[in-house]
Amino acid sequence: MTTIELIHSLLGEECNILFATSGPEGIDLALKCNPDLILLDVMMPGMDGYEVCRELKKNALTMAIPVIFFGSSG
Repeated sequence: MTTIELIHSLLGEECNILFATSGPEGIDLALKCNPDLILLDVMMPGMDGYEVCRELKKNALTMAIPVIFFGSSG
């Protein structure tokens, strides 16, 4: 089971969940959808989670959104 599948199985009934599979896609999604919380994988292709978080915190539209980091092996 992938991390995305696990999160969806645990929270999908209770929450409206949106997924991105890359850093730039996640940043775009956060800007468009203004989520209440961002679950951010530390290890991602291209842009790692720390880099994504730095970009989100630089932007006035996303800087106040709480971020929870997690690590995954795939």
